[in-house]
Amino acid sequence: MNNDEYLTTLEQAESYNKFRPSPPPKLIARIIEFLKEKVPTETAIDVGCGSGQSTNHFAPYFKRVIGIDNCQMQIMLASNTNSHHNIQYKLGEYNRLEEPNESVQLVCACQSAHFFDMKTFYKEVERVLVPDGVLAICGYSLPIPFSHGIMLGNIVQEAFDTMSSFICNQQSHVYIHRYTNDDFQNFPFSRKELIREYFEKVEETATVQNLIGFVKSWSAYKNFQKSKGVEAAEDVIRIFQNKILLALNKADEDPADVEISIKFPFILLMGRKSYK
Repeated sequence: MNNDEYLTTLEQAESYNKFRPSPPPKLIARIIEFLKEKVPTETAIDVGCGSGQSTNHFAPYFKRVIGIDNCQMQIMLASNTNSHHNIQYKLGEYNRLEEPNESVQLVCACQSAHFFDMKTFYKEVERVLVPDGVLAICGYSLPIPFSHGIMLGNIVQEAFDTMSSFICNQQSHVYIHRYTNDDFQNFPFSRKELIREYFEKVEETATVQNLIGFVKSWSAYKNFQKSKGVEAAEDVIRIFQNKILLALNKADEDPADVEISIKFPFILLMGRKSYK
């Protein structure tokens, strides 16, 4: 749900689908557990769904799941790979969810809410949610790769810092502040304090090449490349790759053959629509 030109390409949609993590099962289970305390699992909307990494996880629980994104290529990829009869993907905007008033039990935004105008988004969520319906916002910060006790998170942080001046301002909300800024302190339609919980997802069978693919999918990398040129951007990746391989004592090996694990720290915010 962003207007950066590179995000509209099929290449970037495929990159997101291949390298970006889906939410951990425990996070999804927590959302469902909280939702079912008050309302049934009938309709869910995943806003800023991208290629469907989070949307797919809701299919087993709901009669109807809608994935919305404003990128045609992302929606096309999500639709083409959809294997769930109860999921519908469609082009749309976070501020026009196109569902009747008080008709939706869950609205979710995974790694997308930081791109929204939150006042407008909260107003639209309040409109479509049933009383006691839930808004769940989740996202992940920088990955922490490791292998056999060797922690590589500092090398990821160094690469991020190199390109940090090119990051979209909105993305700092999740990558740096982990949704602690003012827009994410409360939901205006909820009388109770937000639930704020933390989860981890570990990709056990990744490679250094997978990690490089993730870094190259950053908006900061794309903006750096656009500003400084392809060669300068590739230099950043070469330095990053060399530091990772050297730390693992595998400097002469192909990054596609070097196995690592990658931990993604997730944050989850949840709140209910209160009765007026």
